[in-house]
Amino acid sequence: MALKNTSDEGVLEVTEAKKPLSKPFKTVGLQEALKEVTWQDCISR
Repeated sequence: MALKNTSDEGVLEVTEAKKPLSKPFKTVGLQEALKEVTWQDCISR
């Protein structure tokens, strides 16, 4: 749900134990894309 509250100014990078698992990506449009997603949706997938 933290991703749902990002702004268009953010940059994310997926890591595991400080080791990058992805390249950084911008959060533009992420909030809009997740606006109808609930925590129940996240645990049911």
